[in-house]
Amino acid sequence: MRVRLYLALTLVLGTTGCAATVNPFAPLQPSPTLSGTVASAAGPISGAAVTLYLTGDTGPHSGASVLGHATSNANGSFTIHYARPSTGVVYAVALGGNTNGHATNSAIGLMGVAGRNGDYAGALTINEFTTVADEFALAQFLDRSGESAGASASNGTGIANAAHLALANLAAANGGPAPFWPAKARCSGASQSDNCDGLERIDALANALAACTTSAGASSKPCRELNALTHRRGTTLAAIHAIVLDPSRNVSGLFVLSRLHRGYEPTLATQPAAWFLALKYVGNGHEFDGPGLVAIDAAGNAWANNNYEFKQDHSIPTCGGKQVLELTPVGKDAPGAPFNGGGVDGVGWGITFDANKNVWVANFGFYGRNCRNKPPADSVSEMDSSGHPISPNDTGYTEGRITRPQGAVFDQSNNLWIANYGSTTMTEYVGGNHNSARILPHIGLRHPFGIAIDDRGYVWITSSGSSAVVALRGDGRALPGSPFTAGGMKRPLGDAFDSRGNLWVANSQGGSVSALDSSGAPLAGSPFSGGGIALPWGVTVDGNDNVWVADFSGSKPRVSELCGIARRGCAPGAHTGDPISPPQGFENHMLQRLTGITIDASGNVWVCNNWLPVPVQTNPGGDGLVEFVGIAGPVRTPMMGLPKQP
Repeated sequence: MRVRLYLALTLVLGTTGCAATVNPFAPLQPSPTLSGTVASAAGPISGAAVTLYLTGDTGPHSGASVLGHATSNANGSFTIHYARPSTGVVYAVALGGNTNGHATNSAIGLMGVAGRNGDYAGALTINEFTTVADEFALAQFLDRSGESAGASASNGTGIANAAHLALANLAAANGGPAPFWPAKARCSGASQSDNCDGLERIDALANALAACTTSAGASSKPCRELNALTHRRGTTLAAIHAIVLDPSRNVSGLFVLSRLHRGYEPTLATQPAAWFLALKYVGNGHEFDGPGLVAIDAAGNAWANNNYEFKQDHSIPTCGGKQVLELTPVGKDAPGAPFNGGGVDGVGWGITFDANKNVWVANFGFYGRNCRNKPPADSVSEMDSSGHPISPNDTGYTEGRITRPQGAVFDQSNNLWIANYGSTTMTEYVGGNHNSARILPHIGLRHPFGIAIDDRGYVWITSSGSSAVVALRGDGRALPGSPFTAGGMKRPLGDAFDSRGNLWVANSQGGSVSALDSSGAPLAGSPFSGGGIALPWGVTVDGNDNVWVADFSGSKPRVSELCGIARRGCAPGAHTGDPISPPQGFENHMLQRLTGITIDASGNVWVCNNWLPVPVQTNPGGDGLVEFVGIAGPVRTPMMGLPKQP
């Protein structure tokens, strides 16, 4: 009877056109498999409890769900069958186990990212190197133990980009360095490649963890020292998570610990200023020349302007940069980038997005000494989100008597505000329409520079020439008391709001940052200094309300962080304005004179290498963007009004 039924079904399926494409007896598809290895710098880790997780989507630092379990065998190998999710970040955590024939070491905690949004590895190696790399990338999404990761449902992009950065730029799924890093041979000797520094930092911290993971157990001296230095009890995951979130604590002790085990090379030869991780991006290698400001779009791509036209030889005179640059979240040129046209010429401080996701830049008219074709310095340019020019290619938009524009920012009503540094006026393109230009004179400005918009749609402009801030309502009327000069302001440049409506202003003279409340009154203690601030230019506020400053100093370029109004992530007993970064700031030899600074939805800080440390006046332009990985509270992008957590 069964044979007859089978033959009948075969006959029907073979003679019915549509049904013939479906086989009801097709075998079930096997579930996805992750095959992996848990290893230390000294060899395989056996007996480790491996758990495969999908990151949570109900909020940061929590909610990870278990996809499967396994225990590593004598070779450190494991296999997990699991139901593959269509979205989200998948990662594995290995706890416990033993190395070198030791007893079980409960202090072992290692991590490896398997992929994101349906693109998941079939094989994964988990070791100290992947642990350090992935903890940096996912720092703002992990809980205190360093094990459970999650993001709010509205920040799937931020956590997915963090995982992409981990695999593309930090640690590959095979447990080794990602393709982004220079070859190890280029990281020896006196003339190292720029990004050797980041690779050496990961190796150094991996060695610090290895001192514990390869020891006799959690009570061994290396494990106890690691716990004491990081103020964490638990696993090496908790320890590295503490280091990433507080990179200035016990730097010297951790450096000494990193020298006990040399399983990962190349490693740092000298003690760093702090345990941050910075990556340098130069696009295609012949496009960056004096990036002034960077803006992050909704996908996490970084858009930058260019002061100068690229010249490899800085002794050759250069004129105004005629390109708009766009990098992906992993620092590569976006499709079609860099972009030309639209009248772009010598852009300065202005880059912003409108309600249609178009990008606008302000053509200040930068050029190097002996340039023969000086930019007109009287326009703004518009491109769509794909980089196609919208404004006229020969002139840009010139309506509204634009004069050497610097800041350019859209408000919540899609009005474009332009700071005319070459005069005492502001220009407004009402509704983002250049044909509806409005000029605002006699409002107390002298060399207007930076612009910030508060939650009321009010426009706050730094007046560099008069050491003041001018505040306007949306209709152009000045706020009572404007211009504001209190709080220690001196030649202010960049400005930015925190989530409570306080304005933070970078004082280019005096080495400080001022802060005003929503009425223009200074916060107690303003101006604030320390943390490496010397010649501040750009300023921004992260999702934890802490304040970040880009320094234009030439001798030791650095980024500084100050405790913000919410005091999240600050030292116990810290006050608003107290430095979080060390006295020398987050300094690094890859940094040049910095101007722009901004934060993305993954918690990465982006800064602009704008000028050479020792500028050559024929072409003083800097060479790219630098990203500090996972060090700040994530911010919803693109920025509009006050900073918000994604």
